[in-house]
Amino acid sequence: EVFGPDFASIQDDHVPKITAAIYGHQPTYAEVFRYASLEFPDKLVAISNADVVLRNLHLIDRDAFRVMPRLGLTIPVVPPNSTYGRVCQPPTRCHEHMGPSWDVHLFQSPLPSDAQWQWLEELEPNPVYMNQMGAENRAGIFLAKSGFDLVNPCFHIRAEHYHCAPKTHHSRSVYSEKATPELGALSGSNNIPVLNPRGIRQDCR
Repeated sequence: EVFGPDFASIQDDHVPKITAAIYGHQPTYAEVFRYASLEFPDKLVAISNADVVLRNLHLIDRDAFRVMPRLGLTIPVVPPNSTYGRVCQPPTRCHEHMGPSWDVHLFQSPLPSDAQWQWLEELEPNPVYMNQMGAENRAGIFLAKSGFDLVNPCFHIRAEHYHCAPKTHHSRSVYSEKATPELGALSGSNNIPVLNPRGIRQDCR
């Protein structure tokens, strides 16, 4: 699903895989998660920038997302021309000096009733928008605090970020004294790729 007025003219008969929704303003991460939870019940949902391409989704084991503990896949990006044999932390995409970032969050909707929204809505600074410094990791910690077991499957599920044009980023960071240690610890543990992670089928590689 694509948010924004630029996509208002897309018709289903022209691009059947894309549905456009005009939101009226740039949604915060909390609004995007709520929208996904309400509009796509019992679906696997991937939240990412529109210029991220996911590959090998046929490897996903949907049944693994229906059992406890809740499973979330958080996928760092790789350059479009890289191979699985290389370390799949996100190096340079199309620009240099792009640091580690989880650009994709994949989970089973709806979110639990006790989802920890304060990590996106109350912890300063907020609100949290995509492309703020630390925003994608803040979304990851929201899922972790909401009971999701976060796994990095980047050896199997490939996320390519075609980040090849000038782009405006929010200047304000979403880090704070309270959030930074949590984000740092979570980022460090989750950025390690897993060879045989939960959520990946073992029978069709």
